Amino acid sequence: MRAPDDKPMLFISVWDLHPETEMAHDLIRIGHYSLALREVADRFIERCRDLARDANELRIARQPGEQLIRSMFAAPDLETKPLFAFNECGTRNERTEQRGLWNLAQGLIDAFRNPRSHGHDAGFSPAEAFVWLGFLSAMHDLIDTARYLGPSESPVQSASVDA
Repeated sequence: MRAPDDKPMLFISVWDLHPETEMAHDLIRIGHYSLALREVADRFIERCRDLARDANELRIARQPGEQLIRSMFAAPDLETKPLFAFNECGTRNERTEQRGLWNLAQGLIDAFRNPRSHGHDAGFSPAEAFVWLGFLSAMHDLIDTARYLGPSESPVQSASVDA
C-alpha cells in the first residue's frame, strides 16, 4: 500500500514496541493514555534501579527518580565517563551522544513520571499517546544496552605518576 505522493506507508502496532510497554496496552485500549504512559515511565525508573542494584551501587539505587538518572548516566564534562553508559563512551562523539541520551532519560521523568505523580493529566489523544509510547519504548531499548562502567574518574586523576 502506498501513501499520497507514492511514499511507502509504515504500519506499527503496540506489539512492535518494547515488551516493557505491554503493561500499557490495556490502559490505552480503554482510553487511560496518561496513566499508561506514567506506568511505562515508572517501569523505566525501576529498571534503572535494578541495573544499579545489579552493579552493587545500592546507594544510587535508593535515590529518587531524577537524582537516580543523573547519578547513573551523567558525567560532569565530556572528558569524564558516567557510572553507566548507553555506548562505549570512548570518544568525544560517544560521550556527546551519552549526554544527549541522559537528557532524554531526564526528560522522560520530567514529562511523564513527575507530572502524573502530582495529579497533572496532560489529556493525550490516542495518536499522541501512541507516539509517546514509542519514545518510551526506545528508552527501554536503551536500558537493555546500558552497562556499568564503574566509578568515573577524570583522565588527570586516573593517570599514574612515576615516583
